[in-house]
Amino acid sequence: MGVADHRVRDAAHKSPPYAPASPATHNDEAGVEVFGQIVVCPGLNDGAVLEDTFCGILDEYPELAHVAVVPLGVSRFNPETAMRPHPTAEAAADPLFSLYEDGDTVFHWHQDTFELPEGATLLAAGDEVHTQAFRYGEAAWGTQFHFEIDRAELDLWLKTAGEDGVQAWSSSTDRIRAEADRELERHEGRARELFRRFWAFVRNAT
Repeated sequence: MGVADHRVRDAAHKSPPYAPASPATHNDEAGVEVFGQIVVCPGLNDGAVLEDTFCGILDEYPELAHVAVVPLGVSRFNPETAMRPHPTAEAAADPLFSLYEDGDTVFHWHQDTFELPEGATLLAAGDEVHTQAFRYGEAAWGTQFHFEIDRAELDLWLKTAGEDGVQAWSSSTDRIRAEADRELERHEGRARELFRRFWAFVRNAT
């Protein structure tokens, strides 16, 4: 799958270097496990800063069950002009995502990303933001990109963000609308087919 040129690029959070995503501790009595996350911005908090961050988290929150390190999503800290997700070999046999081909455009409106869940099957991987689509087991799917968006929803998102908000993400509403004019018809066609396949899958499974 190729990439959405008509996605909005979000500004990065500048979190304090010692702050995990969830500043809480492991609670054995309640059976609660708390996980932390570090979002790495190249040239900003990698290298020695990242090492210091780990040490700070361990000192401050020694009972965290796990700390994940994830790459920054689309933002002004990412120098790429486009993201390029590609289907994996496993996607070719997937009942839903086999419809995507390398070079197809998808829509991104996000800042954060995530690790592939343990035991999940990666269906699409990006050059800049790795996990783009996955299947968990035989009947659950997840995506990083927004296959469901249509013109009305795009207009609503742009109105909500406002021109100042979109420009803060190194883009403009005019640019996004122009790119949507080129890509949205094909994007919506793939979304309809994806929903049709999902409905057929559910109907056949019941």
